[in-house]
Amino acid sequence: MFYVIKSLVVLTILTTIAVYLVGLWVRPAYKPVGREAAKSTALALGALSLGQIYVAFAALAVAAVALIRNRHNAAGILIFLVVTLPSVATMAMVGSLQLVNITAEACVTFGALIAMVMWKKEARTRYSLADLPAFSVMFVLAFIAARDSSLTNVLRVIVQISLSLFLPYLVVRKALASERNIRIAFAFTVSAAATVACIAIFESVKVWPMYQAFQNHFGIYGISGVKMRGGMLRAGGPLMNPPLSAALLALCFVATFAARDIFKTPRGHRIVLAIVAAGLFAIQSRAGWLGAVAGCFGVLLSQRGVKGVVAPMALLAVVGAGLYGAALSSERVANLVGFSSDAKNSSEYRDRLYDRGVEIVRQNPAIGQPASAVTFQMRDLRQGEGIIDFVNGYLAIALFSGLTGLALFAGGIAAQAIASYRARRVSRARGWGGLSDLGLGVALCAGAMFPYIPTDGRVVLTMLLLFALSNAVASVPAGAGRDPARRRAEPVAKPVDAPVAMVA
Repeated sequence: MFYVIKSLVVLTILTTIAVYLVGLWVRPAYKPVGREAAKSTALALGALSLGQIYVAFAALAVAAVALIRNRHNAAGILIFLVVTLPSVATMAMVGSLQLVNITAEACVTFGALIAMVMWKKEARTRYSLADLPAFSVMFVLAFIAARDSSLTNVLRVIVQISLSLFLPYLVVRKALASERNIRIAFAFTVSAAATVACIAIFESVKVWPMYQAFQNHFGIYGISGVKMRGGMLRAGGPLMNPPLSAALLALCFVATFAARDIFKTPRGHRIVLAIVAAGLFAIQSRAGWLGAVAGCFGVLLSQRGVKGVVAPMALLAVVGAGLYGAALSSERVANLVGFSSDAKNSSEYRDRLYDRGVEIVRQNPAIGQPASAVTFQMRDLRQGEGIIDFVNGYLAIALFSGLTGLALFAGGIAAQAIASYRARRVSRARGWGGLSDLGLGVALCAGAMFPYIPTDGRVVLTMLLLFALSNAVASVPAGAGRDPARRRAEPVAKPVDAPVAMVA
């Protein structure tokens, strides 16, 4: 118990430091976001520090109700908690019957659904064809989990996907009904990126995987993904798995890169980006770096067009070549950028997995095969832990749902990218500025990472919530709940030179 309380206190302090640093550089209207983010961390982790797991989950849902009762902050707090909460889950059972896998983020979602009753009525949420890519991704994952099973399992999968993906997406979309809410959600996403980065840096420096305490507290002992590399701890982050936590951080890095309009100065924006980049260094994952670079390229492409990205890409090529050369000559640099000997060994396993996977996909290319049949044929690829690590997300989708499922999954990400790119000019004309570029950046970031990471629920959920944020930017009409950092009251009286009241 002491270890959990110690981790709780340190994580809360690090969150407070992170959001304080962000608060130094964002516009004044977004400074309260830091206070709400720190409070969310303290309440959520405090709930998870209770003794029994079901009591802790109930307390977490109650904390979510208290935090999300204000619609203006609802989407932002939900995104913040999804990114920063430790990965704690348990299977609810009645006797020997498995009901549903309860996760920390599902409890937050349940609390958010209750909190929705307290929201004041605002503009009606506008759904569009741009939401179909997210639903396409959800459908594929539901099909994989439910195929070739009993009706009971199908119902269980429907409940599971609803709790873990559909309902969080629904809550965020309904909460983002005004311009003010959308901009606040961006500020929370930036705070989440800085928080995970600061915690990752601390974990690596102190060689202390703090989030592990919460799983150990509930007796959840699994295979730890947190390992030493080159004398440094690969920070495990909230998922206690470096590649997956790096994917979360990369998605938030791209959102931070696109959210330059919420910062007071370009210098402040660059400082926060540097903090998040340092967090990626601490996690030491190639997938995270690849996603961050691809996502930033997408943001620049949306912002400047094809011709405008030539110079940045040339500079990136020079920097990349320099880092690769440094990695060849320095083991420490190789560890930081993910080119160490351990990474090379994982690449060999990835190649073997891909070759065997392609052979199996060819056996039933249309809809793939059930997981039991696939794992039996690939049993010689079991690792020392006794598992087959499907580190290639696209390959896993093709194996379990065929090329049809792969087309729906990858096509959903591609469709989101295309829709966001087409909508950017209209969104920018409405005054959204750089926030209009989020969708393309997130789609390219996720699309570039899934060949190197599995389709983990938390990573997919974060991607979908950022899709929802991008779709809200594209669908909210001009002037719907204007940004409090920018709006100005009308003159209180004539003549024209009457004083103008500034709304903070």
